Amino acid sequence: MNTSVGGHLRRGVKLQSRTGRETVRLKRPDGALLAAPIEIENLRAWSGPDWTPIIVDDQDRPVLVMHAKTQLYVLADADLLSTHGLKTLNGARTAVALLDIVRSEDAPIMFDLTLHGMQRTRNLLRLMLEPPLLGMTLVLATLEVAATRP
Repeated sequence: MNTSVGGHLRRGVKLQSRTGRETVRLKRPDGALLAAPIEIENLRAWSGPDWTPIIVDDQDRPVLVMHAKTQLYVLADADLLSTHGLKTLNGARTAVALLDIVRSEDAPIMFDLTLHGMQRTRNLLRLMLEPPLLGMTLVLATLEVAATRP
């Protein structure tokens, strides 16, 4: 299943970014606090038509949103769940709280990081060095080495 944010879902969307490192307190749109304040650099916010804010920053800009029709969630800033964001206890608590919000019972959470530049192109060499083709690559390399020995 392809969960990437397609063109029709991005129509009219604004991705804003703060500048600099700040301590931010995330909350629900009704004002209920999410977790302890976190320190983050260049916090991003996502807004647009058909996107419902689920979590906002202390300036009421949407950080976690849900598309009204597809119920697809978008976290505007991947650093909230990255190892950089998890390096502090408050960051880890915030990450767990975010995951608890989007997680349905007995359903997996899938991440699509292509918006954040994490897209990975496939090539033959890389495929040969990853499972399931890695086993075949090792067998072929072993046979080649064995064939060159007297």
